[in-house]
Amino acid sequence: MVHITRALTSALSSAGFFLPSPASRSQEASALADPGPPTRSHPRNFLTSRQNCWVEPYNVDVQRPTFEFDPDLAEIFRYRQQQSVNLGSWFVQEKWMVPSVFRCAAGTKGSELDIASGWGGVENARQMLERHWDTFVTEDDFAYLASVGINTVRLPVGYWTLGPQFTAGTDFEPVGQVYRNAWPRVLRAIQTAAKYNIGVLVDLHGAPGSANGEHHSGTSDGNVGLFSDPWNIRKTREALVYMAKEISGITNVVGLQILNEPRYGTLGLEGIYDGWISAIRQVDGCADLPIYLHDAFDLERFSAYISKRSDFVVQDYHSYFVYTDSDANKPAWRHAQDVAGPLTARMKAASNQERRNLIVGEWSCALTPNSLAQEQNPDWSRTAFCTNQEKLYREQAAGWHYWSYKTENCDAERGWCFRRALGDGLPSSFSSFGPGQPSAVDRGQSGLILGINLPALGDILGDTLGGLLGWLGLNASPKTTTTSSSAVPITTSAPATTSTLSGEWPATRIAPVTGTPTSSPCYSSTRRSKRSATAPSPSLPAPTALAIKKERRGVDSIAATRARGYSDGFGIARKFAAFNLSKLGFTGQYVVDAVARLTQSGDLQSDRSQEYVTYFWRGLADGETRALQTIGR
Repeated sequence: MVHITRALTSALSSAGFFLPSPASRSQEASALADPGPPTRSHPRNFLTSRQNCWVEPYNVDVQRPTFEFDPDLAEIFRYRQQQSVNLGSWFVQEKWMVPSVFRCAAGTKGSELDIASGWGGVENARQMLERHWDTFVTEDDFAYLASVGINTVRLPVGYWTLGPQFTAGTDFEPVGQVYRNAWPRVLRAIQTAAKYNIGVLVDLHGAPGSANGEHHSGTSDGNVGLFSDPWNIRKTREALVYMAKEISGITNVVGLQILNEPRYGTLGLEGIYDGWISAIRQVDGCADLPIYLHDAFDLERFSAYISKRSDFVVQDYHSYFVYTDSDANKPAWRHAQDVAGPLTARMKAASNQERRNLIVGEWSCALTPNSLAQEQNPDWSRTAFCTNQEKLYREQAAGWHYWSYKTENCDAERGWCFRRALGDGLPSSFSSFGPGQPSAVDRGQSGLILGINLPALGDILGDTLGGLLGWLGLNASPKTTTTSSSAVPITTSAPATTSTLSGEWPATRIAPVTGTPTSSPCYSSTRRSKRSATAPSPSLPAPTALAIKKERRGVDSIAATRARGYSDGFGIARKFAAFNLSKLGFTGQYVVDAVARLTQSGDLQSDRSQEYVTYFWRGLADGETRALQTIGR
């Protein structure tokens, strides 16, 4: 057995990773092992007979909800760091998770199609599934998730969930009426999540023809027919365009995932994705809708793909350690070290390449019995494995989505069921700012965060440039504007204006990027920089009129760009933190979009963009630190 070097162990430990050591076999392992399968189709056969297939009549009408779109709040939902769970087996069924709905399924009794084709007919299957949709996840679940710091959910749906019109010509056509009331319930779920400030990633989990031949794609025949059939590709595009039209105007929708787990090595997948993305972008209101795509289990291939795009496209990487023979037999301590070592290096490289447009859309704490059987303390090894994963995915990705929130046999699914793992392998709560930080802020704390003042101009620009500004008579701060300490949602107002006399710094030049809280306090006229606005720097000669004429315009531009970048970064940190202690997660994409807006509007010279970005990062970091200090952390 190969051990990592002492130097590497020390480095990883100092970085905060758990590094359990190899140990002898323990009798505890069998009791602690996960019953999870080596494939996503659970090996246990829950179907014992076709008895008790009577369906109690169930006809509950669910109306389509209406939504009002708030672009400022949508910005937070879309760009913030995500702590999330999958709501698996709610609208796309998996037998090992919800065996009861498969009890009277037809055929091989392994997929969604088998459920819709069973239960004694279409009407029985419809009523059984509608009861499941109304009871498996309820408003109480969203309240619970919010209470432990979950701010997003990934919601898998199938193309059949959209309604009978989307099943024509597909395997689901004979049972399309089973789903005639499904989509309004999906919209209701999104609306319920919004009540608890939870964002929703709508995930097309099952596509026409199947992207992978697995049961969780909706069918049981094992065929992968999506990519070889242009008709299926077109039908998928039509489904995605419909979904985009339906959800793009919903404030708490964080994005649309266009496919789940296409088979590894699928040829031409980038071109297919290009076509679907192009079609979605043409939908009114979808030019900036975040689009998520699964990487077909090839992290490097699709981080390269996304790095070549400038629009808001996100890579979804799934991370499991139970599905290959190698992983199934590797000791738990080795898995924990692999997460802290090789996987961290791979994910860091990918994330840097694609400007952090990366999430881990599925992961779990599941380990096989063989992995745990080799541990002296299986409980400790599992905790190290779970903790290392959460740390990695939080630090190197813009979000993680645990698989899955719940199962019908949650108590026995310690590695797979989020509710079971919480506080037992996983932390008991989560924060975008990391362990030990609160998962939310109350109304009063939100007001305090919004009231944070920016530092003085000289503190932002530094002594050297501050001295030069004083030398040129430019080193003064704009006047203060005030803001209400009202709670979220945050509202914005027009930027405050100040005099542009030579003794004052024009606030309009450093107005925050569209969407930031422009009514929040800006520079204080009573907080001068370290350099006097009236006295020249002692290290510089007194300026001549000609020097001022030649240099003032250039220095003015540099200072304005730096101050604008810092102000925008600081303002975004403040705005996000005030909304339930959110934190900017898609940092690179936000900056790309901000620079594009500013250059297009003429508010930023293209040759000054790097100055802007550098100071944006500084302002963002300072703003996040000040937000935590303000609430006493």
